[in-house]
Amino acid sequence: MSRTISRGDNLLLKLPSGQTRTIKNLAADSSISLGKFGKFNTNELLNLPFGLTFEILKDGKLALYDQTRLALEHNPMMENLNSFETIKGIANGISNVEDIEATNEMIKESDGAQKLTNQEIEELKKSGLSGREIILRQIQQHSAFELKSEFSKAKYIKRKEKKFLKMFTCIDPTIHNLSQYLFENHHFAVRGLRPDTLSQML
Repeated sequence: MSRTISRGDNLLLKLPSGQTRTIKNLAADSSISLGKFGKFNTNELLNLPFGLTFEILKDGKLALYDQTRLALEHNPMMENLNSFETIKGIANGISNVEDIEATNEMIKESDGAQKLTNQEIEELKKSGLSGREIILRQIQQHSAFELKSEFSKAKYIKRKEKKFLKMFTCIDPTIHNLSQYLFENHHFAVRGLRPDTLSQML
């Protein structure tokens, strides 16, 4: 069972960009800014288990991130077993999935398929629309979205989530996780040794 987050803990926050932020000596009644990914109150993390993924809301509060929620919001029919497992698998890190039963051969990729322009998206951001609402707008105005296979729909949504959702995963700084962080971000600090190599040396 994962341990819970307490005052004074050190944290590793995994961002949608793939980068990891470190937080030292977590304080109560404070706030943490993750740049473009948003800002939240530290009290929102206290007494919750490590390993959860959160979405940062407009008021600085946190909500547990549901990896299949956006797809189901757009299309309730995707709640059937096959589609659900597909989305769940991609969301859990399967990035190179081949759809052998459905193809996108009927879709002609063009800039016109996505009707929202970059300027319009920026205006939506400035108006205070959440990342989830912006993604839903993009889906609704994508002329070829319904022609995509279920795999392609899931990958499209996942790609947009990484770009627009303000979320992070709170990782327990165990020896293994800290070694992985140092290997990825401060290569020379561990002399280029991977966590599995370090474990064999201990």
